[in-house]
Amino acid sequence: SSPSKGGGGDDTVERQDATLALIAVCLARGLLLWEDVEAAVKSHLHNVERLLDERKTVLFSRLLLNFVELLLTNRRTGAGRMMLDTDWARLRTLRATQPTLSDVYLMLKYLVQLSGPWKGPATACIQQVVQDSGFGPITACDDPRAFLKECCNPCLLILKTQEESVVPPFRTFSFAPETRPPPPSSVPNGPQRDRMVALGALRSVMKRVGQWSVHYDTVEIRILVDSWKGVLLSAEDGEAATDGWLMMTSSPRVDKSWVVGFEGGTGGDALSALRDSLRRKEDQGMEHEVVHYLLAWLWRAPQQTAQFLDFAKWMGTCFADKAGMNSGCWFEEQVAGVLLAALACDPVARACIGPHEVFANLLHPSLPDLDTTGDGNDKGAAAWEAHGAREPFEKG
Repeated sequence: SSPSKGGGGDDTVERQDATLALIAVCLARGLLLWEDVEAAVKSHLHNVERLLDERKTVLFSRLLLNFVELLLTNRRTGAGRMMLDTDWARLRTLRATQPTLSDVYLMLKYLVQLSGPWKGPATACIQQVVQDSGFGPITACDDPRAFLKECCNPCLLILKTQEESVVPPFRTFSFAPETRPPPPSSVPNGPQRDRMVALGALRSVMKRVGQWSVHYDTVEIRILVDSWKGVLLSAEDGEAATDGWLMMTSSPRVDKSWVVGFEGGTGGDALSALRDSLRRKEDQGMEHEVVHYLLAWLWRAPQQTAQFLDFAKWMGTCFADKAGMNSGCWFEEQVAGVLLAALACDPVARACIGPHEVFANLLHPSLPDLDTTGDGNDKGAAAWEAHGAREPFEKG
């Protein structure tokens, strides 16, 4: 028979699925201990690069990586179809209750460290593991900060030291994968698509804030920030990309006549201070995007101020180890800086307009698609639409 992609005959996939099914049935019926199978897989992962025979390496790598997926995900449905439904159900239950988190993280670290002919398949395996719906319940059994510290950070650090450029697999990870939007199919691969995917992932987390544990939300944002570092802002983007005021006022939903009136009625120093408070650093693109969300959240859902403060506090704690953010209150400081700068602007300071006008006419409309109410309806957007005609600025 002609060789298949796995390096064997046409039935290579079926034979490997049968091997997985045999081991899985033994696990489900208690004939094998989970920790013994897990230890064997880890041991082979640790020593697998000693295989010199290229054909054996290809065959064995495929089987070994399939075992990793069997232990950590629901992906091995081919093996599942060879088992009784009750055995497959028992295996899924074992997967969520048996693995020791340190062992799971160690398997992923071994995969990241593989090189040579193993590198491509191992990286693909990590991608498939971390974005699988069966992996979320495993990590959710642990403190999310432990997952960040013991698994995600070491894997990202190892990937950074590799000579070959590899897309960080944790870009696709989510504690709640069903909330992630699909990547845009109409946009070709490149910087624009990467930014759209990164922003889509961030927005999916921000939309669910308050519906789940704030600890998982903040850690997932930290993983996104580390995995997509340099995507939203880079040195090549120029000064315009870091000008938060320009980014907001150029939004199609922002009334340009209001912007002209506000700028015309504000002194140069006060306007410069407001623009400085909204300026984004090159290495903190996603962090400043979160600040933008927090500012819009304050106006859209003022009844959730306590929830807002709790989220901002945990965000500060989660990012406290990053350079320039070690106060633990960076997000609250950024929000407060914008608010104080807005209050010092002449139209607000002279009571020509209320502070809410800055939210209603700038901060809110420049950031669409954010539901902070938890019911799927953007009530802030409805309030903005109902706001009606805006009063003109008074001079003097």
